[in-house]
Amino acid sequence: MSVQNAGTAIRKARLAAGLTQEKLSEGVCSVLSLSRIENSSAGVSPATFQALMAGAGAPTEAFPAFANRADFDCF
Repeated sequence: MSVQNAGTAIRKARLAAGLTQEKLSEGVCSVLSLSRIENSSAGVSPATFQALMAGAGAPTEAFPAFANRADFDCF
């Protein structure tokens, strides 16, 4: 099992759902923000990640959430 960054997971879910960045970002974030998230030039909050994945109809149970960097580093 490999570690996948959030932007890659969102992009894969969006493409699998047949959605454009414009459609997926509606009501969640700007298209520019989504583009930056997918290209890993910007981070994504847990709430925005959940909203984007839900908008793409993708489950999020397989993606752990960390309160801070120290928790992540322990993982």
